[in-house]
Amino acid sequence: MKNWLLLIPFFLFACKKNENTTPLAKVNQSPSKITLYNVDVNNGIESLLYNFNLFYNINNRIDSIRNSSKTYVFDYAMFAGSSKIILNYYSSVLPYDILTYDNVFYNLISYKKVFGINDTSESNFLYDSINRLKRYEYTYNNSVNDFIITQTYKKDTVFVHNELPNSSCISDDTIKNSSIDMSKTLPYLLFTKIYNSCSAVVISSDVMSALPLTSFTNKLPLKIISNNFQADYSYTYDIYERVIVVDVTVKNRAFNTITSKNRIKIAY
Repeated sequence: MKNWLLLIPFFLFACKKNENTTPLAKVNQSPSKITLYNVDVNNGIESLLYNFNLFYNINNRIDSIRNSSKTYVFDYAMFAGSSKIILNYYSSVLPYDILTYDNVFYNLISYKKVFGINDTSESNFLYDSINRLKRYEYTYNNSVNDFIITQTYKKDTVFVHNELPNSSCISDDTIKNSSIDMSKTLPYLLFTKIYNSCSAVVISSDVMSALPLTSFTNKLPLKIISNNFQADYSYTYDIYERVIVVDVTVKNRAFNTITSKNRIKIAY
């Protein structure tokens, strides 16, 4: 009897702890709004670059994504047969976008913008055997903004090779990851393409800034080193351990000066 009495306080404590803790798996992980700001390096004042409002249907699929200039409406009619989602497609009216996924892991493998007849841009994605992003390629009429990015992995480090074939720029960047998992519902490209020395804008204000890519659980980036520049990341979490603010500070390593700051805010 004494042994049971001694165990009662332990069970009371355990029950109290469980009542005050919400398992992360039971909390909504889907972002409802993603906002990117430029932050003045001198006074800390935020200026809005762009934001996305995400809406979901009864199946918890994205129904539409709205930014300041456009609303992307998702049409799933072709998804079961060809793994394609059409954005803003009305009969034969142009323009519209096409998202194509693989039919096994549902990784995004291409994003095509159809502006007009024979006028398209396309982003293509390849993944390694465990669904990590291996290659990201963008093409549009041989423009100077075309690029090829390849990523290789070694433990907590990602080596990123950037090529802009029509502007003769090549750079090699290094991503140091933290030990903290990144939610699969968050846009990996928005987190990792804030800065590189070939182009400051790899991921822009189109829908790619709001979409998750892959079924792989990436780690949150800790820092990105690109030649003499380094982007440092810090995170703020809510009580459910979800990322709600990402601060990215870019500095010139040669002069130890801050060149730019960005802030990403996420609501759920």
